[in-house]
Amino acid sequence: MTESRPGPIRRALVGTWNAVNFTRRLVFNLLFLLVLFFVLVAMFSSPSVQPLQDRSALVLPLGGVLVEQYSRSSAQRTLDRITGQSVPELQSRDLAK
Repeated sequence: MTESRPGPIRRALVGTWNAVNFTRRLVFNLLFLLVLFFVLVAMFSSPSVQPLQDRSALVLPLGGVLVEQYSRSSAQRTLDRITGQSVPELQSRDLAK
């Protein structure tokens, strides 16, 4: 029995597909390595943590009124925030987290 080789069009299509597949894998692997490099650089180049000095204070810049419970529904608060009509409210339980 004789083996038949694929025709030239099929060989060209298979070769093109292999080239596209190789290029796709190469690009995504290089992107992955680039992201991994940036993550490692960010992890290891962060400044060291300094210990707190004696008699230090924590200052929280509150951007609104401190309340126990919201006075409006979430939809009304969102609408007020978009239009800029009311002072924002901060729940005390959100500060304790």
